[in-house]
Amino acid sequence: MDGTAGTPWAVTGLDPLAGRVLEHLVTVPSADVAEVAAAVGVSTAEAERALRHLADSALVLQIDGTAPRWAAGPPRSSLSALLARRRAELARVEGLVERLHEVYEAVSGPRAAHLVEVLERACHCEP
Repeated sequence: MDGTAGTPWAVTGLDPLAGRVLEHLVTVPSADVAEVAAAVGVSTAEAERALRHLADSALVLQIDGTAPRWAAGPPRSSLSALLARRRAELARVEGLVERLHEVYEAVSGPRAAHLVEVLERACHCEP
């Protein structure tokens, strides 16, 4: 499942469907796959995939019984844990960016400033 840009769920790594499923589950005590699918307007297979993804992210849990049901975890704590993992991932990438930049400057020397200047002049694009 991809984190489609432009949705509030993208920064969490959840796709829009998983976000809609989670939003639905916090409004009900529990739901089975068919109820979730009907509520968000997708097939049961799509709902099942979204629920499994949410379960893998510790945002929902499956309640066993004669017919398995799903329930949302407490959003503040479960989403905070997810966001903390994303922050840690971003911090690791920021460290990589800094190391790469240091190597780039060491290799490029005085050329680096010239390259940035050329790129700035070359792109006078309208937003």
